[in-house]
Amino acid sequence: MRHFQRQCLSRSRAGFTLVELMVVVVIIAVLSTVAIASYKMYMRRTKITEAQTLLMDVKMKQEQYFSTYSQYISTAATATTFYPPSVGGQTSQLNWDLSSCQTASPTADVKGWCDLGFKPGHPTDSQLVSIGWNRTLGTTFAPSGYAFIDQIDPKQRWYYAVAHLNFGNGDYYILMQSQSRETVTLEP
Repeated sequence: MRHFQRQCLSRSRAGFTLVELMVVVVIIAVLSTVAIASYKMYMRRTKITEAQTLLMDVKMKQEQYFSTYSQYISTAATATTFYPPSVGGQTSQLNWDLSSCQTASPTADVKGWCDLGFKPGHPTDSQLVSIGWNRTLGTTFAPSGYAFIDQIDPKQRWYYAVAHLNFGNGDYYILMQSQSRETVTLEP
């Protein structure tokens, strides 16, 4: 009889109960939720940092252009004409196809970038636009729609650049202008 009781006790301890398994499943679900949220936040910060780095490169190129030609350059006609163009709210990496820079007459959408000498060495997650003062504009300054940029004093020479990011849950804009040392991030 005692031998039979020992056998029954050892069999009941051989596996896991349903409650124990459910506790493990809940713990794994909580840990994976935290890990996914952390990963998404990390990727967002990485993409914002990349956009800020690209804006700093645009700033350097604009200043080099100004030192050579005594004016800044615009890469588009308006502050909302971004390059590279996205296709249907695309959130994946965008290719900077500036191959027409090598031709005698680059296409209109890349001419400003070609003249500026700006080309990222890899696909990016952000679209950019840069609008700059030139002799033709003089003190004319068309409002951009961004309060930070519209603070520009048009009597001074100026340029601004905007990076556009789309994380799937809304548009993010990072703004930079020549008359301020800071950048501003607009989130949805």
